[in-house]
Amino acid sequence: MGTTSVARLAAVSALLFGLPHFGYHLGHVAHFARIDQVLIVATTGLGVVVPLVLLAVPGRRVNPPGTP
Repeated sequence: MGTTSVARLAAVSALLFGLPHFGYHLGHVAHFARIDQVLIVATTGLGVVVPLVLLAVPGRRVNPPGTP
């Protein structure tokens, strides 16, 4: 398992946490001041956007070493 696979697994794990976390906060910000609402939605939204961006980055191909 290469580092690209591990990075993708970590991104999927972060997305599986970040998506419901974002959804929860999106539905529970009404009692905060407007600036707090914006900051809460923006920062929890990063928990969804960053893993999606990382999953979109193409992996590097590693050629197997040649046999002597």
